[in-house]
Amino acid sequence: MSSSNKSRLCASLLFITALVVGLISGCKMRGVSEQEKTDLGILLMKACWDSNAGLAELLIKDGADPNTTDENGVTALMLAASNPRGDNGHLVNILVLRGANVNTKDKEGQTAFKLAFDKGYLGAAWTLLHKGADPNTINDRGQTPVMVYAEKWNPNAGHLEPFLQRGVPINATDKEGRTALMIAAHSVRNDVAGVEAVAHLVAKGADINFQDNSGRTALMYAAESGRLEIVKLLLSKNPNVNAKDKEGKTALMIALERGSLSVGHSLAVAGADLEAADKNGKTAMQYFDEGTAKLREAIFQKAGR
Repeated sequence: MSSSNKSRLCASLLFITALVVGLISGCKMRGVSEQEKTDLGILLMKACWDSNAGLAELLIKDGADPNTTDENGVTALMLAASNPRGDNGHLVNILVLRGANVNTKDKEGQTAFKLAFDKGYLGAAWTLLHKGADPNTINDRGQTPVMVYAEKWNPNAGHLEPFLQRGVPINATDKEGRTALMIAAHSVRNDVAGVEAVAHLVAKGADINFQDNSGRTALMYAAESGRLEIVKLLLSKNPNVNAKDKEGKTALMIALERGSLSVGHSLAVAGADLEAADKNGKTAMQYFDEGTAKLREAIFQKAGR
């Protein structure tokens, strides 16, 4: 930022601060009118949008209503929970402690909790959850908070448990018919936390054989992503290894089509049918031939041959 821009920013902040101090001083001298409450509420929303927890607390102490809404029904809590500057768990906690309604909806039906978990803001979402937010809130894709975290953040068991303890259905499905287990198994990440999340969901009763709208299972999604450790974990729970999706593909076919030979080997050892055919009559071995050809071509391209 240039020195001139810094100067303008400082001047703007000083002006806003002076305005707030002047308004508060006037309120203290003669009491707070309804219009002044509204003005303080608007300033509170601005402070929350700017992630200014100190100013927000000062405004509330001096009469700002934390449940003031704008023309769209948006509250200060919603702005704090969905702030583009990042997770605002501390500011959210201040607002809730000062009386902000955690389940208020704007004109689009959005709550602060929905806005927070949809952005993956764990601190804000957990604070709202512990303060009474509805844990069964879903986003526009039909996803529960558990699904969102499984998709965006590859959570560990500690991230998931608070939601499960508060009644989020573990086998709930989104608009594509996918469960949280499928989403976690399909994540491109393959770290320890991801494996732990899948193990935790299974231990809590996630249905490993559930099929989504396309007929796919968690095992198929793990095979597609090449997540060997997830595949091994799911295989240890005795899933239907030969289940087929709506195209007639098994997890083995999906793995071999992707060139995931290590995953394919684990599935074959677990009893995957090598002779099974999809709806076009293509067998797992044919997928193996095509998959290895793609893998060989990719290796040659990388080697510059």
